[in-house]
Amino acid sequence: MEYWICITNEENWEIIKESNVWGVSKLWKKTLLKVKPGDHILFYLKQSKKEGETVPSRITGIFEVISEPYTDKKKAV
Repeated sequence: MEYWICITNEENWEIIKESNVWGVSKLWKKTLLKVKPGDHILFYLKQSKKEGETVPSRITGIFEVISEPYTDKKKAV
Protein backbone atom coordinates (compact mmCIF):
# COMPACT_ATOMS: atom_id res chain seq x y z
CA MET A 1 0.00 0.00 0.00
CA GLU A 2 1.28 3.44 -0.96
CA TYR A 3 0.16 6.96 -0.07
CA TRP A 4 -0.11 9.66 -2.72
CA ILE A 5 -0.70 13.40 -2.48
CA CYS A 6 -2.97 15.00 -5.05
CA ILE A 7 -2.64 18.79 -5.24
CA THR A 8 -5.87 20.35 -6.45
CA ASN A 9 -8.08 23.39 -6.13
CA GLU A 10 -11.44 24.00 -4.47
CA GLU A 11 -13.43 23.55 -7.70
CA ASN A 12 -11.86 20.18 -8.51
CA TRP A 13 -12.16 19.06 -4.88
CA GLU A 14 -15.94 19.57 -5.06
CA ILE A 15 -16.06 17.37 -8.18
CA ILE A 16 -13.93 14.68 -6.51
CA LYS A 17 -16.23 14.61 -3.45
CA GLU A 18 -19.41 14.43 -5.57
CA SER A 19 -18.24 11.80 -8.05
CA ASN A 20 -15.66 9.81 -6.04
CA VAL A 21 -13.42 10.04 -9.10
CA TRP A 22 -10.00 11.66 -9.36
CA GLY A 23 -9.16 12.81 -12.87
CA VAL A 24 -5.81 13.98 -14.19
CA SER A 25 -4.53 15.28 -17.49
CA LYS A 26 -2.47 13.14 -19.86
CA LEU A 27 0.61 14.91 -18.52
CA TRP A 28 0.34 12.81 -15.33
CA LYS A 29 -0.48 9.46 -16.99
CA LYS A 30 2.86 7.77 -16.11
CA THR A 31 2.49 8.73 -12.45
CA LEU A 32 -1.17 7.72 -12.33
CA LEU A 33 -0.34 4.25 -13.65
CA LYS A 34 1.68 3.68 -10.47
CA VAL A 35 -1.43 4.13 -8.29
CA LYS A 36 -3.00 0.76 -7.40
CA PRO A 37 -6.14 -0.46 -5.60
CA GLY A 38 -5.57 -0.34 -1.86
CA ASP A 39 -3.38 2.77 -2.11
CA HIS A 40 -4.54 5.97 -0.41
CA ILE A 41 -4.71 9.47 -1.89
CA LEU A 42 -4.49 12.54 0.33
CA PHE A 43 -6.07 15.60 -1.25
CA TYR A 44 -4.20 18.83 -0.67
CA LEU A 45 -5.97 22.06 -1.61
CA LYS A 46 -3.85 24.98 -2.73
CA GLN A 47 -4.25 28.36 -1.07
CA SER A 48 -7.05 30.34 -2.66
CA LYS A 49 -9.11 33.50 -2.38
CA LYS A 50 -12.79 33.36 -1.44
CA GLU A 51 -14.85 36.52 -1.14
CA GLY A 52 -11.67 38.57 -0.83
CA GLU A 53 -10.22 36.45 1.98
CA THR A 54 -7.32 34.04 1.79
CA VAL A 55 -8.24 30.41 2.38
CA PRO A 56 -5.09 28.57 3.54
CA SER A 57 -3.67 25.45 1.93
CA ARG A 58 -4.84 22.29 3.64
CA ILE A 59 -5.36 18.54 3.42
CA THR A 60 -9.09 18.04 2.99
CA GLY A 61 -9.59 14.33 2.58
CA ILE A 62 -8.18 10.89 2.11
CA PHE A 63 -9.59 8.27 -0.24
CA GLU A 64 -8.76 4.61 -0.77
CA VAL A 65 -8.20 3.63 -4.40
CA ILE A 66 -10.65 0.89 -5.44
CA SER A 67 -9.87 0.40 -9.15
CA GLU A 68 -7.08 0.51 -11.67
CA PRO A 69 -6.67 3.79 -13.60
CA TYR A 70 -8.70 4.09 -16.78
CA THR A 71 -9.16 6.61 -19.57
CA ASP A 72 -12.49 8.39 -19.80
CA LYS A 73 -13.10 9.74 -23.29
CA LYS A 74 -15.96 12.03 -22.22
CA LYS A 75 -15.26 15.74 -22.48
CA ALA A 76 -15.05 17.63 -19.20
CA VAL A 77 -17.84 20.07 -18.60
